[in-house]
Amino acid sequence: MAERLAYTEEAVGSNPSPPTIQLQSLMKVDWGADDFEWRDTSLDERLAIEWLENERLWRNRPTCSKGVPAGYDLDLEGWALQLVMGDLDPERAWRLVMTLVQHASDEQDLSNIGIGPPESLLRNHAEITSRVRAAAETDLRLSKP
Repeated sequence: MAERLAYTEEAVGSNPSPPTIQLQSLMKVDWGADDFEWRDTSLDERLAIEWLENERLWRNRPTCSKGVPAGYDLDLEGWALQLVMGDLDPERAWRLVMTLVQHASDEQDLSNIGIGPPESLLRNHAEITSRVRAAAETDLRLSKP
């Protein structure tokens, strides 16, 4: 796995001693690989984080752009949609929605989440509705209009 060394401000500060090094993974999952195993739940958090990054690329593209922005991963979008729209694993899809909400960094992220994965999940798996309502009662990010 490719790694990058990143010096954090709090690690360096005004301390003249060598800074603490924080490792950050740069390697993205190849969601289009022939050997990609959709059953691997260990990648779900990564799927959520990369989906949000993907959506930010889309929303920040130039308004005059008619194509897909550079770096936008159609395979990633496809896997996320297949998980929430298909019958692969509705419980896992619900956990993915909650992970997306957890990693949302602003109102626009929450808006993109709201018009995508949960809408599709509820349309295709009505049995999840009670869980969405219960979560909305305790998490204000889920109950905003």
